[in-house]
Amino acid sequence: MTGPTILAPTGPAGGGPGLGLDPEALRALLHRVSRGADAGHLEALRERVELLRFGAGRVVYQHAEDRPVVRIRLVRDGREGWTIVESGAADAIAAAAARLARELDALPAGDPSPMPAPWRYRPIPGAAAESTVRASAADRAAALHGVAAAIGDAGVTIGGSIATRVVDAVVVNSHGTCVAERRTRAAIQLVASGPGGSSFVRRIDPDWGALDPGELAAAAVGALPGGTSGELPQGPVRALLGPQAVATFAATLAHIGLAAVRPGGTPGPLEATDGDAPAMATAVSLADDATDPAGLPASFDAAGWPKRRVALVESGRVVGRVHDVVTAAAAGIEPTGHAAPPGWRFGRGPAPMHVLVGAGDAAMSDLETRVGDGLAIQRVDYVRVVQPRQGLVTGTTRDATVRIRAGRRAEALPQFRFTVRLTDLFAAVEAAGRDRQRGEAPFIECVTAPAMVVSAFPIDAAARR
Repeated sequence: MTGPTILAPTGPAGGGPGLGLDPEALRALLHRVSRGADAGHLEALRERVELLRFGAGRVVYQHAEDRPVVRIRLVRDGREGWTIVESGAADAIAAAAARLARELDALPAGDPSPMPAPWRYRPIPGAAAESTVRASAADRAAALHGVAAAIGDAGVTIGGSIATRVVDAVVVNSHGTCVAERRTRAAIQLVASGPGGSSFVRRIDPDWGALDPGELAAAAVGALPGGTSGELPQGPVRALLGPQAVATFAATLAHIGLAAVRPGGTPGPLEATDGDAPAMATAVSLADDATDPAGLPASFDAAGWPKRRVALVESGRVVGRVHDVVTAAAAGIEPTGHAAPPGWRFGRGPAPMHVLVGAGDAAMSDLETRVGDGLAIQRVDYVRVVQPRQGLVTGTTRDATVRIRAGRRAEALPQFRFTVRLTDLFAAVEAAGRDRQRGEAPFIECVTAPAMVVSAFPIDAAARR
């Protein structure tokens, strides 16, 4: 790339503690593009993703992507506009800003939301790990070989993915805000298949060095069903939901029900429960906390506001919601640092991004004993919201769904479709496990959850035919 750029001289591929973006270059560029405007804002991201997919124990696909994205906001005479540029070239960004400036007069006047003033930024320990920055294709291949060697059973085949992500984020605005941070994420997803069925293990950590191929292999083998497939019981049934299943359900509930609603927006399934009797079981607690190392730490949102811990549910009672600057102004409070990027495909308004589900004190074996007769669900897939206001979702189970008989895992069960109201599901929680795992969803940065026992889990009638 020739000419002025916002990219730092040494990008993420070169390692080291520095960002792959140049905050000072962005500051100078902001001054250039916001001339003639009342206020300007630049959010720049540089994301490097490297992915290895494997099946039957062999590499089937490798992919690497390194791209910058810059979001530009200009405000003039009560009018504001946004544009997005996927380039690190200063001239390309300036040209896009110039086009946006020419179009501002055609936009309706309104009440632009304020931008954050400078605040005392302190990097969060654990947001980035040097081992993830430096992880190479050879390291990912070695991890695959390590998993395969640790499996040690020719009758068990493995598939899945190994990925690392390095994100450099910088936000600058004309009020003097300039915050910059590197965030890393390493993940291994492993599906093991044996004679009795399959199992699924996912591990996510900011630190590539924290992922242990031997531990993943042991967890996957340990979760393999020991018997042949049986018939689905009549539902609803008692169930043990694994951490990855709970993570998906909790992320979905938070997304549709625990963000403050903008004026004119559609209320979610928990909107009427604030301050009332518990909407869910007393074993259920949720918080959004991007500063907690149990998740994937981050310091600020897309608008540059500092992220704050927000208690969402305590002992089944809704006690708080996440806010962006618009909903915070309506509520008379400070923004909590949960602004979604403009043009986000999952909707406008604030969004929970770092959800933590409270743990209990039970070991996995204790949870199985508590189920008695029912089933264990390791993960769920294709979960889609059918009716947001009711919190109604549908989806399927995946991998290592097994029958529990007299408190012990028995034969494998076929995957099945379910339809459930999330409030009903979390109202049926009887106990939570003490060990939590990081999970993911397309509309959330990270969710951390334990296993849970529920007294009733639905099985769609069609699934038993």
